[in-house]
Amino acid sequence: MSRFSSILRPDALLFVAIAAVFWFVMSVSKANTSRIVTVTLSSEHRIVGDQWLIDTSATVQVSVSAQGIGTLGLRKLDGTQLSLPDEFFQSEKNQVRVKGSDLVPRLTDVLGTSSIQVLDEFIYFPSNEVVSSLKPIEVKGLDKIVLPSGYGWIDQPRIEPLLLEVQGDASILESTRLHVDLKPTSWEGAMGIRHSIKGIPPGVRASTEEAVVLGHSALWADRKFIIERKEGPRLYTIEVWLSGPVERLKTQKLEELGNLLVERQNHQIFLAFEPSSKHVKVLNISPSSFPNFKS
Repeated sequence: MSRFSSILRPDALLFVAIAAVFWFVMSVSKANTSRIVTVTLSSEHRIVGDQWLIDTSATVQVSVSAQGIGTLGLRKLDGTQLSLPDEFFQSEKNQVRVKGSDLVPRLTDVLGTSSIQVLDEFIYFPSNEVVSSLKPIEVKGLDKIVLPSGYGWIDQPRIEPLLLEVQGDASILESTRLHVDLKPTSWEGAMGIRHSIKGIPPGVRASTEEAVVLGHSALWADRKFIIERKEGPRLYTIEVWLSGPVERLKTQKLEELGNLLVERQNHQIFLAFEPSSKHVKVLNISPSSFPNFKS
C-alpha cells in the first residue's frame, strides 16, 4: 500500500496532467476540420434601388474550415449576423439579390478564418417595386396657438410643405397618415417653427422629415384719418376710422391705405372707403353723405 501511495505523489500527478494537456494540444494542432454554418444577412435599408424589401434578412450556408486550435471556435460561428450596406445588393428585373462570392472578404473579417466558401451563388431577398406618392401633412394643435393681447393675424399659420413626397411599398403608403403636433405657443410677429413630421413608416423614404409652420401677427390699433372735400359752397371735414396693423397705420397715408369712393345719386353724395389690404378694416366714415349741390 505504501508503495502505491509513493507512485501517486503530487509531483507525479502533475507530470501526468501536463503530459495529457500537451498531448491534447498536439492533437488539436494537427486537426483540420470543416463545418457548414448558417449566416444571417440583413440589409441596412428597406429600399434597394427601385425595390422594397419585404424581408430585410436572409440566410446563407457557408462552409468554413480551420486548422489547429481554430477548430474549437467553428461551432460558435453558426448563427452569425452580418449587416450589409447597399453596395452589396443587385436590383434588377423586380428582384434583389446578393452574389455569394462578394461576401467572402467580409465573412473572412467577421468569422476570422481564411478558408470560406459560400454555398449559394446568389442569395435572394423577396421584394416589391417601390412607388412614389404625395401625402398631405395635417397640422394638429392649431388651437394651442394664441395671440398676445391686442394682436391680430396678418398671415394665419400655414405649413410648408403642404405635401410630402414619400417612397415605399404601395400598401404601406396607402395607409400612411402624416401630421405635425404643435406645442402651446404665443405667436408674436413673424415666426417660423420647425416640427418633426410624424407618421412616416419605418423604412419609407421621405423628401424631408421636417415641416415649418409659418405665420405673421402684428399689434392691432385704430386710427382716425382726416380729409377735406369741397362740394358746392361748402368744405366738408371727413373722418375715416380704420383698424389694422399698428406699423402700417402709423407709417402710411390714407391714400396709400386705400381709395375714397364717391357716388352721386340725385341730390345726395355718398362716401365709402375701399382698403387696398385685407388686413385694414373700415370702422366708420363721418359724414358718409352730404347734399349734391350740382344736381
